[in-house]
Amino acid sequence: MGHIIEMFSEARIALMKEVNEHWPVIAQTIANSETGEWSDHLGIIAAWCGIAMDGYYSQAQLEHLTDTLVWRLRAARKGIVMAKPKPTTN
Repeated sequence: MGHIIEMFSEARIALMKEVNEHWPVIAQTIANSETGEWSDHLGIIAAWCGIAMDGYYSQAQLEHLTDTLVWRLRAARKGIVMAKPKPTTN
């Protein structure tokens, strides 16, 4: 019986692709950060999107935050209004 290991979620891949392809200032800020921790990267991106992070988050909450950040960056880049993702319930 085989096992599937998910290294990075689809939301995380989408977020980093968005940042690396369309937001060079954010990508450079992440590259210059002193840590390679994903939580720090999320904090940097969230700050750029006007979202304050404080506290502990479940995996589901982090996934929702990641989806929200992708949505915010795409909306800012395209200059259009997009439907906000619905929050997960956990």
